[in-house]
Amino acid sequence: DYNEAHPIEGEIKEPWMALLSRAQHENKLFESGIHDEVSKGMGMVDEFIPETQAIKEYIVKLGNMVKLLCTRQADYYLKKLFQEMEKGNVTVKPKDRISLLTLYAANSLYSFDMHNSLLLGEELLIMLSEDMHKERYDCLYIMALAQAHLTQINLAQKHAKNCEKQAIMAED
Repeated sequence: DYNEAHPIEGEIKEPWMALLSRAQHENKLFESGIHDEVSKGMGMVDEFIPETQAIKEYIVKLGNMVKLLCTRQADYYLKKLFQEMEKGNVTVKPKDRISLLTLYAANSLYSFDMHNSLLLGEELLIMLSEDMHKERYDCLYIMALAQAHLTQINLAQKHAKNCEKQAIMAED
């Protein structure tokens, strides 16, 4: 049950308060219990401090957030994770870094941050070997969508054609 005395933490506070305000304004009462479940299930704390041993778990949870279009939450965790990786506080295997970069690029695309999506895509392409067809396909697909959204049709078509090549090579 919702408890007004229980503090709402992190990046969820603003949208949660907006939802409550709207419900109150429209004189609609509801009970969800979602806050307690989210707090327990996601391990919400005041600040996310990534740990190297939990990278696989982060990839799964962040993948779920991105697929469910929880873009603000995913962005918060991805930024924190990459900051700690850059500082050297979190060590990530190359394959996991590729997964995280792909998630970050997709999340940026879904957040309409096309420029960041393209920057992450370029960084990702540098990391990917020629035989990583599925990963290259995913990256090029994200970049094609970002370019199309920016109405850079020639670049979008170039990425789409490269996407098609990667798909064919992946089948072989």
